[in-house]
Amino acid sequence: MNRRRTAPSKDPGNLVFGTIGWLFADLMLALAMAFLVATTVGQAAPAKAKPSPGPTPSPSPSSTFQKGLESQPISMTVEVDWQGLLSGDASAKAALQKKVRAKTSLNGRQAGLVLSFGGGLEQGTEIAKKADSALQELGEQGYVFHGTVYRPYISFGASPGTLTLDIYLLRQ
Repeated sequence: MNRRRTAPSKDPGNLVFGTIGWLFADLMLALAMAFLVATTVGQAAPAKAKPSPGPTPSPSPSSTFQKGLESQPISMTVEVDWQGLLSGDASAKAALQKKVRAKTSLNGRQAGLVLSFGGGLEQGTEIAKKADSALQELGEQGYVFHGTVYRPYISFGASPGTLTLDIYLLRQ
């Protein structure tokens, strides 16, 4: 008797999981290709500039400043009437303004940023805010501090009567 050999029966579970593996591999390849295509889109070539008919004039120097702040601040440590500043006393504010105006390196310049450090643990930030208000008044009068940004801080190691100002000037 001749026996006919029959092909071994395939396990249906193996057939399903085997094709799923190929499906995931194909999907991964498709996603990788989509990613590569999306990230390699180039920019259009710039339009060719037409040659100018004559020589181009060189730019003339202007009196404008370069944007940005100088890297080193002008630092001032002054003694202030901190109780007068906190209570809004005009003479305490005027005394601070006078001390700031006496700093000759500020003349003819413009401040871009002022970091003020008020002394004392509890009221240091409030003293610094009041000092910033006095400097803003100077800016309204056209002196150094017009358009300036102020940041009040507390100086833990200093007494309440000590105010430190770090004045960052705009570049010239």
